[in-house]
Amino acid sequence: MDKRKSDFSLAQQEIAPCKPSVTDDVTQPTVFNEQEPTSGNVTPKKRTRRSATLKITYTAVFIALSAALNSLSKNSPVFSLSFTYTIDFFAGLFLGPVYGFFAAFWGDLIGFFVNSGGYPYLPITGISSGFLAFIPGALMNARFLERAYARLKKVNQRILFKSAQIIVCMLLITVVCTAGLNTYSLFVTFSTRPKDLTNFLAYLFARLPAQLPIIAMNTVIIALVYFSFEKQLLKIKHTYDSAKQ
Repeated sequence: MDKRKSDFSLAQQEIAPCKPSVTDDVTQPTVFNEQEPTSGNVTPKKRTRRSATLKITYTAVFIALSAALNSLSKNSPVFSLSFTYTIDFFAGLFLGPVYGFFAAFWGDLIGFFVNSGGYPYLPITGISSGFLAFIPGALMNARFLERAYARLKKVNQRILFKSAQIIVCMLLITVVCTAGLNTYSLFVTFSTRPKDLTNFLAYLFARLPAQLPIIAMNTVIIALVYFSFEKQLLKIKHTYDSAKQ
């Protein structure tokens, strides 16, 4: 009788499902290797070619826009009515500091040949135009500032952060380009005493008040365009940045 009970108990153990032990990890999900599907036809050579094509296309577009606005600018030794601040800002934002500098410089050169206004070409002014894109290209795309911006959760905080970036960029442009390179270039070209520091300072303080409203107007336009079309602009910028990788 005891032997039959023992055999029946063994049979139940064989039929019953095996219970997991305490140490068995039954809750851990299966991990899949999540990789983006890649086309077998996309080779590194084709990807590099696509990146180069996109860079050339974007740069050519900003050169054309910068040249058009430069050719429409009203320039004089004391006053310059120009909206190239705006387009060169976005050239730096999209293309980065190096390609942005290249686009703004060539846009200024081509715009001069389209409409010189009767003035000679000033190479220092061309370099200054390049910095109109280089400065925002460096500051707006700085990695540590992008990480700080990504940590912000509230919309008003993000708007204030980007507004501060735009204002700082335009202040640096005012100091480096408008008050510095452009004023020096014009003074050396048109002054009868180009080495006289007193005359330079007098010319600077006569020119700067006329240019500050133009810079303020361009700053407002930049902010309005950026915040009105932020999603669309960032989407285009993401497409360009992705092609570079």
